[in-house]
Amino acid sequence: MAPTNSDDESDVHEERRLELLSMVAEFINGPLTQTSFSPSLAPAERLVLQEEAIRCGLVPQSAGQKRGRFLRLRKRTSDETSPASGESRSRTASFCMQEAVRNEVVELNVAGDTSDMAEGKRSTASMHEATEALPQMHDAILADQASENPSSLVPDCGRSRIGSSWQDDAAPTTELAITGAFQWLSLQTITCAARVCQCWASFATHVPVQLPPPQVDLVLQFCLLEVLADFDDDRLPLPMSAVFGEMCVAARKATACQQRRLQLERQVLRVAGPAYKTQQLEFFKNLRVHHVPWQKACADLRRSGFKTLEKLGKYFHSEKLIDVFHQRWRKQIHHSPNTRTCKEWLLTRVNREHPLFVEHMLWRLTALPESTAA
Repeated sequence: MAPTNSDDESDVHEERRLELLSMVAEFINGPLTQTSFSPSLAPAERLVLQEEAIRCGLVPQSAGQKRGRFLRLRKRTSDETSPASGESRSRTASFCMQEAVRNEVVELNVAGDTSDMAEGKRSTASMHEATEALPQMHDAILADQASENPSSLVPDCGRSRIGSSWQDDAAPTTELAITGAFQWLSLQTITCAARVCQCWASFATHVPVQLPPPQVDLVLQFCLLEVLADFDDDRLPLPMSAVFGEMCVAARKATACQQRRLQLERQVLRVAGPAYKTQQLEFFKNLRVHHVPWQKACADLRRSGFKTLEKLGKYFHSEKLIDVFHQRWRKQIHHSPNTRTCKEWLLTRVNREHPLFVEHMLWRLTALPESTAA
């Protein structure tokens, strides 16, 4: 019988519908693990096959494009059909989160400052409580889903997933448990934990805190001072693009070194002028220092108040911290008598008597004596 031309499932004739259902039943009882149907099937007929496949526990997959689009059905494997498989994967993910919390507790105890010892103990106790509460929260989530829909623990064959149904359904209780634990963990630990499943990865995308432009400007100033502190005048003149590359390296070093990171936080985490006042107030209202990606703060100048490398150089030139020069020259085009004008900003002098530079060097003498001596 010729396929119908209507997209509405109700327009499929009863005889044709029974014929399609018999095809699905024949595939289920046969030895093949997957089968494909002709692209000549109408969309309404493909819909009938897809709904019957889902009802029978098969996995429908659409392939091809436009007129060559066809439907493929495959049988589920033993791992996919096991009701316990989703629960075991979710328990494994819960165990990964517990281990991440415990690692954060150990890191906090080892690297914590003596001045914040009392606060660190209170935070450690709260983190231990969160760690112990994770299994109970996980069991409560599974119990709620089982009471509402007993089949919810078995992955839905109509959707393609990675992980268990508890993780990928993104229930409100799941989000509350995972995001609550993410509040305690460092950004690096959350990035590793987000690889467990798609659900956790979606929660982790909202964790990194973006600095307002005035705070990004302060990060750039700190990184520039770090570069100038170890700068050799024999390299002058040096392109500002090369200086900016060394500033990005200094940002990564500050993230890895505890003394540099603490100094960076002290200089940056403050209200800097009246510009972007709303963003600054919102940032400090929900401040999470351990979720600030310091190593990427210098990566994009468009997030700063300078916007471009030229304006950055001009600003610090006006502050008399450095001297910059706009070099222009003409270069002949290859295999052509024509020439083009080339432009580049160069660093020509470092003012080591500037108050910002002197203050930064005094801090390095006290906090980083080994690097200053080198």
